[in-house]
Amino acid sequence: MLVDFFHVKKKHTLPFIDKSEDLDGLRIIRLKGSIDMTTIPAIEKIWNSREKYGLIDKNLLLDFKNVEHVDSSTIAALIRALSEIKHEHRKLVLVNINDKLKDLLTILNLNNFFCVYDSEGKAVKDLVND
Repeated sequence: MLVDFFHVKKKHTLPFIDKSEDLDGLRIIRLKGSIDMTTIPAIEKIWNSREKYGLIDKNLLLDFKNVEHVDSSTIAALIRALSEIKHEHRKLVLVNINDKLKDLLTILNLNNFFCVYDSEGKAVKDLVND
């Protein structure tokens, strides 16, 4: 089911969200564009209003397929998101991450900290059956 909880009142999508989908026990957020120090504050504003958006009531899959740029602030935001989600006994997984994000995770020795899938199908199967 496609949901529109990331649409603002002016009926346009936030610039870093391509779309969002809900499945049983799983929310898929398809990111786009730049996820960096210029967009992280807006993303975290949404994250901090999680009661309104229900961001941690399900496992979360972040799809980076259409993300063109990331920086170290992306990693910091992902660490904070992972901490919040784990606190709620949920899982956060990443799919379709680009080489830049892979390199940042490796350089910072975090590549085993995050659950990264090459296949969205495998990630969805694991998370929905969790």
